[in-house]
Amino acid sequence: MQEKNNGLIDFMDALKMVVEQTNPTAKTISVTLFEAVGMILAKDIVCRKPLPAFDNSAMDGYGVKVCDAGKRVKIVGAVFAGDDINGVEIKEGECVKIMTGAPVPLSVEAVVPFENALGVEEDGVSLPQNIRNGLNIRKKGEESNLGDILLQKGDRLTPAAIGTLASQGVFVVKVSARPRVAVVSSGDEIAEPWEGAKEHQIYNSNASMLMALCLERGCEPHYVKLVGDGYEATLETIRSLKGYDLVLTTGGISMGEADFVGKAFLECGLKPIFKKIALKPGKPTMFGYLGDTVVLALPGNPISAIANFYIFGSVAIARLSGAKACNIGYVEATNKSGFNIKASRANLILGYLKNGEFEVFENNSYGSGMLRPMVESNAFIMTSEGVEQMDAGEKVKAVMLGSHLVEEFCDFMSAK
Repeated sequence: MQEKNNGLIDFMDALKMVVEQTNPTAKTISVTLFEAVGMILAKDIVCRKPLPAFDNSAMDGYGVKVCDAGKRVKIVGAVFAGDDINGVEIKEGECVKIMTGAPVPLSVEAVVPFENALGVEEDGVSLPQNIRNGLNIRKKGEESNLGDILLQKGDRLTPAAIGTLASQGVFVVKVSARPRVAVVSSGDEIAEPWEGAKEHQIYNSNASMLMALCLERGCEPHYVKLVGDGYEATLETIRSLKGYDLVLTTGGISMGEADFVGKAFLECGLKPIFKKIALKPGKPTMFGYLGDTVVLALPGNPISAIANFYIFGSVAIARLSGAKACNIGYVEATNKSGFNIKASRANLILGYLKNGEFEVFENNSYGSGMLRPMVESNAFIMTSEGVEQMDAGEKVKAVMLGSHLVEEFCDFMSAK
């Protein structure tokens, strides 16, 4: 761990700590496939019905014998998907029409697509020369056979994974319970969207964004009543946070005289893992444990809060869920326009990724209290401390906002 003299922890060290020190919950539930999308599988799924379940035709065509290549054969029947093929047999000089997905009779050695046949008539067809054994036949178990592991514990249930479960006759599946998250905002200057804001107040945008982000990441979020800036009120609210897997707060952890959140967490028994990160924006970010509950205290400025959620919050949630994929991934891109950077810390820089090019938002001239940069960006890049500019044409590592995490830890810092 690299900690600077002023108590700032290195950005990548902080991220590794979240990955390594967030413990998965042991809670599992059973859900139907109709409600399982996005959830994390709680046990391995083993193949119990081969894929395919039987030899079947990969094409609409003619089921033939290889020895009849280049010959004219008689059409003696037809086989459709779902047909019982007991008793269906062809001899030399014969064929059957067979449809895609239909079971292949034992006597059929290859399938010739309709469009490759020659001289088609009502009772017969001429076959091409190039026919080999097994042509256009999907063999039983060639995709997966009995005992193969189809899905692993920790896999995210995508629509394709759900289709795989259904192919095994599985409809109720055991998954990790959705993490229960408390979303708490602080600040006397904040009014709720359903209230009337006075001239000196602002509406609480952070809570709604964090609630949405938690839902997007597969959580069960709960909004906890707004904490005022008084210390006793803050203590009371923190003491009421029972039964949550994760507590997310925004604001109240900087150096201001009314910033009581960090102090109150410590008084309530928080064991901090880090308190400040060498990151711009997002320096005042605290991570630790309050009993068995993970606490991620985010800054109050919207960009700082939401950007740090994408990095640290999404990783913590993935770890709580027991997901195998719990690391930030990136795509390689080219920086479109040059811009300057304040080099005092690692920098998170918003922009738009399109056709392999990253275009920084408004020449990297925006404040962390703004919302529009998040709305009009779909990606960000990270630069290391000491990097003062990014030139046009430089290669960068772009992280897509809201993208799925990856299994392997990777360095997504864009270096000069």
